[in-house]
Amino acid sequence: MGVEAEIVVGANVVDTVSGGRGKVTAIDANRMASVRHPNGTTWRTPASNLRPPTVQEELSLKAAEVTFARRYGSWPD
Repeated sequence: MGVEAEIVVGANVVDTVSGGRGKVTAIDANRMASVRHPNGTTWRTPASNLRPPTVQEELSLKAAEVTFARRYGSWPD
């Protein structure tokens, strides 16, 4: 079914199974990705479960980053 988008470290993504959104922080040799939401929540999922965000989802992630920075006084990594 379709061509899988290449997911790289640093990319904003959406987890198609959990619905979670965040930034890829690592991908191991087994193609398991670590994803972190701007609020600090981290989870692991197969890279094949990830897709690039829509424009609206990307804006939502950026807003969450700003909210986190305002609340805690620092920008997330």
